[in-house]
This record gives sequence, structure tokens and C-alpha cells, in this order.
Amino acid sequence: MGLFHHSKKDSTEENVTVQEIKGDDLSTTTTTSSSLPTVVKIYTIHDNKSCGRKEHIQDIWDSNGQPAFIARYKRPMMHPNEINLHHSSTNSSSEEVLATCRLHNWSENFFYHLGPNPDLTEKNLWPRVQGSCLTMKAWKFTTPLSPNNGQQRSLEWRRTHDKSIGATRWGQRDHKLVDVETGEVLGVFVYMCKAFGRSEAWGRVEFFYEVEEGTEVQALIVLLGAQEAIRRSEMAAANGAGS
Repeated sequence: MGLFHHSKKDSTEENVTVQEIKGDDLSTTTTTSSSLPTVVKIYTIHDNKSCGRKEHIQDIWDSNGQPAFIARYKRPMMHPNEINLHHSSTNSSSEEVLATCRLHNWSENFFYHLGPNPDLTEKNLWPRVQGSCLTMKAWKFTTPLSPNNGQQRSLEWRRTHDKSIGATRWGQRDHKLVDVETGEVLGVFVYMCKAFGRSEAWGRVEFFYEVEEGTEVQALIVLLGAQEAIRRSEMAAANGAGS
């Protein structure tokens, strides 16, 4: 758990495959990047519009358009917001939780738990994701460098405006997954619900290296937590502007 394996085909300048959403169709196109390696895995995240008003669900599809994960959001008024990540299935509400994220009010940091039965683990033992003060430009967490040797690798989802991956110039939502020590980019997230234009997907995640599922789940739950923190900040700012 915790390893990023280099893809077989790396280059300083090459074509990078990305997946675009056009209407209800998933189509693969190719763009050129001078700094990013080949994409080896893609997920698209979709808001599930069939859920009720009190529940928010996101379906996460693999590059073949097949369900891979499902994220369930709880947003109570007076308690921490919670996101639970499951494997996708027709009975996901009763499946074991893969990872959980909890966001407290008035904090740029949040906490997460990997594995089932999160309530059986003391809250002070949950790993903390450190936000970058109030700017929300980066979200740092650690993952095992290799199995069972006790070493950790610091990663962060770092805000980007790189147009070559589809990021916007001014948005807060687009991020690169970066190795803090080396600066190596391991993946990207592009937020696809733009102010103008239409997309069937909420966002797209691309990994540039083979990632073990444990690390993949960890990266996804931290990403979803960061996006939820940004959403809450945007809503608070909008409510403040309207008051």
C-alpha cells in the first residue's frame, strides 16, 4: 500500500490522453503536454441526480464508463460534514466503507479514516489533512512510501491553472497531485462544472502512475474532502456577499 509505480512510457514531451465528456458520450482525445507523463488511469465523477434532497451522492466511473466507486455525503447543520467512499454496486449503502472524511465547521483542515467502521477508531487517531491557511491552495497528507518499512511520503493536492490539462485561469477547484519533496506531478483533477458550458461530469481525475488501491482511495478521499471544503467556502462567501 502506498506505492506509485512509474508507467512504462514516460517522456519529457509527449501526447497525454485525456477523456472528454460530450453529452452522454465518453470520448477520448489527445493533447500535448511538455511536462506531464502518460495518463495510465482516468476516473470521471458524476453527481447522482436521482438522490433525495437530504442526500448527495457522486458516482465515480472508470475509463470504460463503468461504475468504480460511490461517494455519499452527509451535510447536517450542526455537525461535521462527512463523506463516505464505497466500491460501487447496486447495494452500496450497506457495503463496507473504504474511506471516510469529516470536515468541521470553521476549519481549513479536515480528518480522514481509511477502512471500514470509522467510528471504532478514536477521532484523535484520524490522519489530518492540512489546508494552506485560508487560501485553500494546497491540501497535504502522507502515505506509506513502501509496505511495512515505516517511511512516509508527503503528497498534496495543489491548485493549478495549467490550461494543458483543462484547468481554468481563475478557478479554485483544479488541482495537481504533487510529491512535496520532489515536486513530481503524480496526477491531476479537473473540475468540469464550469460557469459557462455544459458537462455531464462533475470532475475528472487522472493518475500518471500505477497506484495501489489503498493509495488511490486515500488520494480520492482527500481530494473529495478538499473539494467539499472549497464548496463550503464558496457558499459562505456567496452568502456573505448577499447579506
